[in-house]
Amino acid sequence: MFVLMTAPVNLLTSIIEKQNRVQVMGLKGTLWRGQIEQLNYSSWQLNQVNYSLAFFPLLIGKVSTHLSIKKGDLRGPLDLILVSQTELQIEHAKLEMSASQLQRFIPFPGVSLKGELSTDDFSLTLDKARLIAISGLTHWMNSEVSIGSNQFTLGNYSAEWKTDSSGKMTGRIITSTNALSLQGNISLSPQGVFEFKGSVAKDIDQRLYNSLLFFSSGPVKDGRLPLLFKKKIF
Repeated sequence: MFVLMTAPVNLLTSIIEKQNRVQVMGLKGTLWRGQIEQLNYSSWQLNQVNYSLAFFPLLIGKVSTHLSIKKGDLRGPLDLILVSQTELQIEHAKLEMSASQLQRFIPFPGVSLKGELSTDDFSLTLDKARLIAISGLTHWMNSEVSIGSNQFTLGNYSAEWKTDSSGKMTGRIITSTNALSLQGNISLSPQGVFEFKGSVAKDIDQRLYNSLLFFSSGPVKDGRLPLLFKKKIF
């Protein structure tokens, strides 16, 4: 048991290197507990990552570890499970990241996003770096959007996410006190189709209202403009 508890950290490197798209640099500690100076997954870079590795999942060929990320594209605590050479799961995540990172998943031509994204009790599954399942709460605080030369301050938003048995991911907006009075639902299908269907108040900033008219799905009703945005993202 002592030998296992003090196993050198290079054993962890050999385990992780079997997982596609994952690269680690600058490990310190033992197999079970230590710090990774830099961890890369696909195009994501994480720095100063403290880890604590679980023993029993290794017996069935999985790597399960608790991470605390101090710097990088994501920051905060999470449980990371490497299920196979292509599949990665994140559970119980309480993360922070820049809103601009969202555009890695969902490109918005001509639009840039600012603000801070965060999560509560958040879980997701990636397969070959593609998102296939999501659940929990997400928040977009101090949000700003630039469309062309126009910049708009939008306020704060929250959404509750779940994934159904067919693999369809949906997010319900649960905060509507903001510059848009935004209401609606977001979905992402297993085929990679992202869709937002909802509405905004008609009496918002006129420049912003005019910009959103491009996504209008019908006439104003009860003081609200219906919106529909649909795009295949993978």
